[in-house]
Amino acid sequence: MHENLKYTIRLTKDIKTCSNIKNINSLEIKDWQPIFADKEYDSFYFIYAKFIGEREENNDSFSIQRIQLYVQNYEGDITIGLTGKAYFYQEDLDVVDCDSRYKERKQYGLFIILQGFNANLSTVIENDIIFPIEGKWTSTPKINTGDILVTRIYFQPISLHLRDTSDNKTPVVLDRLFQARDGDSIIDIERQDRLDIENLKNKGVIDHLDYEEIFKDLKKESFVLQGVRRRCSPIISFFTIE
Repeated sequence: MHENLKYTIRLTKDIKTCSNIKNINSLEIKDWQPIFADKEYDSFYFIYAKFIGEREENNDSFSIQRIQLYVQNYEGDITIGLTGKAYFYQEDLDVVDCDSRYKERKQYGLFIILQGFNANLSTVIENDIIFPIEGKWTSTPKINTGDILVTRIYFQPISLHLRDTSDNKTPVVLDRLFQARDGDSIIDIERQDRLDIENLKNKGVIDHLDYEEIFKDLKKESFVLQGVRRRCSPIISFFTIE
């Protein structure tokens, strides 16, 4: 059953851009909509989004012009924040989401890079996802009622100065996604499936420089632990136009 449970994203021209996340008058709190929830670093968090655009005249479609993101930490001692890297793209429809009510259903992906020990909770305003992105879209993406969004997350390592083990340094804290302690030894590991992000690079969604930036502080000889992050979490949203 859980494969068919989805968030609902309302697409309406009445949703306004948030210009300052710290200004309650510009926040427009009612317009932030949940698209993802999970727990990492023992911290439970939600990702909320604003899909800003216009309904197409004489057409039941919605032209997305901008996406804004916000992370709300609910429980836990470690703050999780945005790195400013997020990618919106069209992808093949999963078989499980085929629906006879929406014969022309399209599927979109939203890939977001997060980081622990990061207090940047919002992409407002410098790092909003604005369309068209050069080389990714020939025009603004047009969404129909029934289309779905799959939100995927990848964690970038925490700041190097906190976890640095070079030259026999003792780290302030270990990044549990990328390090493990064995007495005096610090083992470099990787608990995530980087194939997800490599596939996006190969498809041209993420360019080579962005890819190198995400992995720049990871040691190539790290142990990769398969399957640790492959667990169920609510990641699918259903678009509806109002």
